[in-house]
Amino acid sequence: MILLAAVGPYGAALIGAGGAVIGGLLTSTSNVLIERRRDARDEKRNTERDEREVREAARLVLEELAEIDEALQQAIVSGYTWPADRQLPAFAWREYGAVLAVHLPPAAWRWIGAAYSSANKANWHVIQLQREDETEDSVEYGHNDWLREPFRTVRQAMEELETAVGRTSGVYAYTGHISVGDLEKEVFDDPDPPFGQQSGSD
Repeated sequence: MILLAAVGPYGAALIGAGGAVIGGLLTSTSNVLIERRRDARDEKRNTERDEREVREAARLVLEELAEIDEALQQAIVSGYTWPADRQLPAFAWREYGAVLAVHLPPAAWRWIGAAYSSANKANWHVIQLQREDETEDSVEYGHNDWLREPFRTVRQAMEELETAVGRTSGVYAYTGHISVGDLEKEVFDDPDPPFGQQSGSD
């Protein structure tokens, strides 16, 4: 009371106002820090969610590309097309392509798009061959040059996608360690089935 009396009413008012300003600044600063921490937590959660979404999309598309690759290799080795009821699929690509478009490097995105475009062209070629033979079953074809582009682009897309999402347990689960060029030479130019597999004995 003595101090306030010595200061006077105006001084006391100024001290009170200054205290209120300081208190407001402290509250404001505290709120800013709390908001920043909340934003950082939200951003971390969003990033983790995006990463999970991308990994899921990439793995499903990679699985579909592997299915296409298997059908192509079977056709190359056997000399017969796939039947009409087993066209090269694009379900995962239609479902998750938009997710991958946002997150994948441009080169990987272009290769995957090219792979599905080539697979679609191969499907149409098979349909044309089946119409000529008036069947929806597998058709024996002549030369296999029309299969080179889809084979090459699908394998390259698999490699790009597998590299983008990270290897499983330190290995390439789908593409292995063989290059696209070496595998193409082995599949197209080797008269035996690929990967050292031998047909059954007589």
